[in-house]
Amino acid sequence: MPSVLALLSACGAEQDSGLARVRRTGELRWGADAQGGEPYAMEDPDAPGGMRGFEVELAEALARELGVRARFVQNDWSSLVPSLERGSFDVALNGLEVTPARAGRILFTRPYYVFNLRLLARRGDAAVTGLEALKAQRVGTLANSLAWELLQRGGVEAVPYEGVEEPYIDLEQGRVRAVLMDDLLAQRYGQPRPGLRVVGDVGEGYYAIAVRPGEEDLREALDTALGNIARSGELRAIFQRWGIDNAEQQRMVDWTDAQTREVLAPTRTARMGWGQWVLFLQAAGVTLLVSVGAMALAIPLGVGLALTRLYGPGWAARLSTGYVELLRGTPVLLQLYVLYYGLAGVLRLDPLSAAILGLESFDEGVVRVGPDTLAPGDVRAQGEKVRRIRRRVGFVFQQWHLFAHRTALGNVTEAPMHVKGVGRQEATERGRALLAKVGLSHREDAYPSELSGGEQQRVAIARALAMEPEVLLMDEPTSALDPERVGALIDLLEQLRADGLTLVAVTHEMRFARELASRVLVLHGGHIIEEGPPARVLAHPRHERTRAFLGLGRLPALRTLGA
Repeated sequence: MPSVLALLSACGAEQDSGLARVRRTGELRWGADAQGGEPYAMEDPDAPGGMRGFEVELAEALARELGVRARFVQNDWSSLVPSLERGSFDVALNGLEVTPARAGRILFTRPYYVFNLRLLARRGDAAVTGLEALKAQRVGTLANSLAWELLQRGGVEAVPYEGVEEPYIDLEQGRVRAVLMDDLLAQRYGQPRPGLRVVGDVGEGYYAIAVRPGEEDLREALDTALGNIARSGELRAIFQRWGIDNAEQQRMVDWTDAQTREVLAPTRTARMGWGQWVLFLQAAGVTLLVSVGAMALAIPLGVGLALTRLYGPGWAARLSTGYVELLRGTPVLLQLYVLYYGLAGVLRLDPLSAAILGLESFDEGVVRVGPDTLAPGDVRAQGEKVRRIRRRVGFVFQQWHLFAHRTALGNVTEAPMHVKGVGRQEATERGRALLAKVGLSHREDAYPSELSGGEQQRVAIARALAMEPEVLLMDEPTSALDPERVGALIDLLEQLRADGLTLVAVTHEMRFARELASRVLVLHGGHIIEEGPPARVLAHPRHERTRAFLGLGRLPALRTLGA
């Protein structure tokens, strides 16, 4: 009963205005998607839990002008507007384009950035000279964007995407004729691809901050703050730090209220018409077709595999078992990615056929290495990111997994020759130098079976270094070593770290963590429960689980970071 009375009392109270709420709480909560990547808003790799990006700096400057602090709220980009309407945050600030449909639904501040819509095509496709040459052609873009609306008005078949890289991958593969997106995205994800070319800029748009309807006072305060930041030179200084400043941004400094009214004047209220019903029915039909097609493929395949495993010859039963275990152990959409993108040059699949072969998606979690983020819901676009990450990261397995049929030198030279295309002579010279670095010059002709455990581990390290990684991952590097060899390993890794290599190791060896790491993270149950310098974490732990680990408790894993 008391809780019911409290609820009624709260509902009867007069609600704060938008600006009053921000000042009462002392923070400006701004919604954005950290998975969107550079240069907007993203997690800071140098400050765990922190954010970086030009919109991060802009949010902090706006909050300062309002006399409060800025607080980032993670939200998927595609649902920023609905989440704003629900009250999940005070403003949406994440490359949100001013469009008539959005202007008819939410309040926009004055713009803070002007961008161009940039059209890209394949380098050999000279027939694409502009949008007029793309009537009834498939052109990729982001769903619900300004480019999406422009393509639809121009009689072009707009192909919607959720990720920023997948449109350009499809363009390279010939699945779309061109891609139209904001120039900030085109510069970072499209133009670096050698097979693509810039056709030209075909339109202009603005980024502005979204505010809930009815909170005009907050919008006016933000307009004033934006004006102050722009006139002081701080806004363009932020743009310059992120390499996105140009002459057009002077318009943001000289912007007037009349221009804001002009930009926000075109509005449109979304309604469910016959066109949307047709699209809905088409989508339902495709879903049904995919489901039926998948079942038609799965039933005979599953029956055939089961019968082969039960009654087939030994080799066929083992092959079927391997096939089942492979598919069971990998995400279905990853298999789809390999078929749809990885084998595109050999096995060309249309989207429907690819969908029949894979119906699950990447569910949750984020993996970030440097500027690249692997995110849920964006699996098809992650092939290039994965390749970039693999080029930067080396890995030493706990059991080392050397090639048994190769000598120590052959293990080190194999990947540079076959993956990076390095010539045999260069790879051999580099391999011998690496073996010398790990103290195994005299063992270059020995096979793994002829090497001790410590020697095999050093070959594995040399093999990982042969790909010239920026980061070296190591799984339990001391698990099979005696104390003397642990000391030798620490000496070797200290030398590598001094050469500028970042080391990330999972270990239960406290001496290893204490002497080598610059930062220690304690993991338990899949969560980081404590982190800090080894002198503090290992000598004066704060978390109860860490104290148990360093005493008589069961051992969770420690992850150590050395730079």
